[in-house]
Amino acid sequence: MLHMNPQPLNGFHSLSVIVLVVNETRTLTETVNTIISVCGRNDLAEIIICPAHFVTPACLSAASELCEKYREVPVSIHMQTGSFEAAMKELFQIVKGSHFIIQPADLEEDPKMLSVFIKKCKEHPDAVITGSRFLSKSSARGFNFIKRTIISVYHCFFKMLYAHRLTDTTFMYSAIPTSRINSLVLVEKSYSVLYEAFLKLLRTGVDVIEVPVEYHKSRERKSKVKFFKDGLRYVQVLFRVRFAHIGSFGKGDDERAD
Repeated sequence: MLHMNPQPLNGFHSLSVIVLVVNETRTLTETVNTIISVCGRNDLAEIIICPAHFVTPACLSAASELCEKYREVPVSIHMQTGSFEAAMKELFQIVKGSHFIIQPADLEEDPKMLSVFIKKCKEHPDAVITGSRFLSKSSARGFNFIKRTIISVYHCFFKMLYAHRLTDTTFMYSAIPTSRINSLVLVEKSYSVLYEAFLKLLRTGVDVIEVPVEYHKSRERKSKVKFFKDGLRYVQVLFRVRFAHIGSFGKGDDERAD
């Protein structure tokens, strides 16, 4: 596997939490309340609520109430006015924390885990800290035999291509050093842009450390992720990034200045 030997960072300062919202209201409020309760104030840079462009008025109202309630954090709203990948690239540029994590508002990923991510970021500030649903046998719920088999086969391909022993490479629940991702050129569309970033960080020599997390089906909405269609897109990204020239991953100095 090729490496670029990235320069060490200046340590962990604070975590920015990007809360992705489709149309959640109750679980959005629960998510933000939990983040505030489990994260030390000095460890939390901000919470950015990022609603989809088709968000419901009730959801926007809940988000606004949270901004008023937690002004000292601060909590803010960043609307997705265009594509998902465009919104993510904008957020990568404006987050204030030395690290950031994307926390969906549907409680599929437990926000109580953020205290664990912060602890690991302090211990390994240069690394990507990522959640794994398969480090513990009881962590992943709602995966039938067929899905588990497909995921196992996929990870066999991943291990052969990337020579890495990660157990869950498609979850994308990760605390990432902000400067690392801002140095990347990202071209993928929709949610696969997050997977592209993860794989490029891996190829450029950034360490990835897994922590066990529990996964639950959304309690407030049906998943928008189509297992087979989105899985095929991930396979395409997997091969494209692996065989792309590593020199094409980074931005030039002029681009980073922008």
